[in-house]
Amino acid sequence: MLQANDQSLEAAAYGALGIAHRLIGQYDKALGYHTQELNLRQELNDLRGECKAHGNLGNVHVSLGNYIQGYKVTLSIHPHICIERSEIVGTASHSVRNCSNTLRQADPIKSLIPSLKY
Repeated sequence: MLQANDQSLEAAAYGALGIAHRLIGQYDKALGYHTQELNLRQELNDLRGECKAHGNLGNVHVSLGNYIQGYKVTLSIHPHICIERSEIVGTASHSVRNCSNTLRQADPIKSLIPSLKY
């Protein structure tokens, strides 16, 4: 059985692999790695890491052109992180803002996105 520190390193490795695969256009693999990253972060109760994993998953969806899904994945972490760990609010808000800015630039769905204030 892995120790918590080992699992944290494993999650970081999945995150790095996911980012690398997204950058070379292997989006299915990137989604798989980031999902594994998220699962480990949740097991570890690592809210900061969970926030990053959700942001990474959102970035992959945006890269695929799935803007609404990217927005939903990124936004899904924001409420509970704000409540439980106020120091992470900035990180979560940054991810949501990046995703919403991308959405606003996509003409077909621009009107679907409300004005966000994060």
